[in-house]
Amino acid sequence: MATDYNFFLTATEVQDKSTIKSKKSIASYKGFSFLLDYKSCTINAKEKQINLNLQMVSRVTTNGKIKFCNSDYIAATKYNGKELVNTKPSITTHPEMPKTIFKHVIKELNNGKDVIAITRHLDKNGQSFWLNTHFKPNNNENNLKIAYATKAVPTSKNALQKIKKIYNALFLIEKNVSEDYAQKYFNGMLEMEYANYEGLLLEVFR
Repeated sequence: MATDYNFFLTATEVQDKSTIKSKKSIASYKGFSFLLDYKSCTINAKEKQINLNLQMVSRVTTNGKIKFCNSDYIAATKYNGKELVNTKPSITTHPEMPKTIFKHVIKELNNGKDVIAITRHLDKNGQSFWLNTHFKPNNNENNLKIAYATKAVPTSKNALQKIKKIYNALFLIEKNVSEDYAQKYFNGMLEMEYANYEGLLLEVFR
């Protein structure tokens, strides 16, 4: 996952002008729990397939607020820039998105590692869509107070056929049993069927 998308160098189309410079390295920042800041519940949302050419870019601060996002991000979510800036990234998280997956993302980010996850979202009109999201932690000591950046593209139908069953099982366990049990289920499934998380991704994207 060494691909460099220049997340932290390219200006995007939504920008909060009150950006504050920081001398502290994000490598020492431990957090990202705001990714879990949404209420899990079952909803009846119509699923949409967004334009496959979209490449959604965002940057999130160490305070857990969206600082930048591009026009593709706006097009997919149906929110305007003013509605997105300074709000939590969970504004577009689908309430049936398994928190177990975000916990894995948080673990990798806290270790200063890039991580890819399939993420489920809800646009402003209540329609569901799926993304392959690359989370990249900001390890630049001389950069702004950015916790991480993302670059996301629509998930293919083939990948969705493989991942939906896993995500549905995790969500139901989280909702009806406990998040801890869902984590144990996920860890066991990875070990028995895919060896590790990277093996799961290889199978899904095959």
